[in-house]
Parts: sequence; C-alpha cells; structure tokens
Amino acid sequence: MHERFETTVANDLTAIPGLMDAVDDYLKHSEVSTRVGTAVKVVVEESLSNIIRHGFEGEQRHDIRVGLGVDPSEIAIRLEDDGKPFNPLTVPRQATSQPPEERVEAGLGMHLVRNMTRAMSYRWQDGKNVFEIWIKR
Repeated sequence: MHERFETTVANDLTAIPGLMDAVDDYLKHSEVSTRVGTAVKVVVEESLSNIIRHGFEGEQRHDIRVGLGVDPSEIAIRLEDDGKPFNPLTVPRQATSQPPEERVEAGLGMHLVRNMTRAMSYRWQDGKNVFEIWIKR
C-alpha cells in the first residue's frame, strides 16, 4: 500500500475545491488511472458535501477527517465527522425505472456513490459517523 492521504477539513463547502486538488495530487502520485481517479473524486466530493449540508446544525465549526489509501486492487476512502448520527446506507435507492424528471432529487448523490463503489460501510463510533468506501482499481 502507498502512503495514506489524511487531512481534516472544516464543515464549509468552500473547503471542498482545495481538498479535491489535494486528492487529485495524491491519486496521480499513487499512479491511479484517470477513470478510477474520477470515480474516487466524485465519491469523496458527493459524500463530503452531504456531510457538510446535512450533518450539522448551526454555524459552529466542525472538523471532518478524510482519509484515502491505495493498494494494488482498490482505493479505500474513510470519512469521519462529529455531526448528527446518520447512516448514508439507509438513503433509499433511486427508482431507475422512472424517467429522470420524475425521480426524487434527494438521494441522487448517494445513487452515484453506490454505482461507483465496490463496497461501503457505516458505523457510529465514539460519537462520530464513520463512513468507509472501497472502489475497485
């Protein structure tokens, strides 16, 4: 496994572009293909924006830990926050049989995340949401 990427960002949507640049640099340094790198970036950005938009009440600053690890067969992503307990795996699946204009907008990001990953897990641990995602290389 290559050296892990670890950082902490504030619960502020303006923090996402800088984080995404750092993730992109890490993936390039780890020789991850463009196709897989794009999937990783979409998953991180969607998951992080959901945490920021829905995980906290009020204007207080919170830290969100973001970790990535690359090995020969997959990329592991870990997001950890002290927001409201929320299991993203409980977001209902999108009814793909319906035309796009009739689908519910809520949960669309999670639909993308589900379709780009090999596996996901969630747990509430020590007062924190821990969301882990694996993407096949």
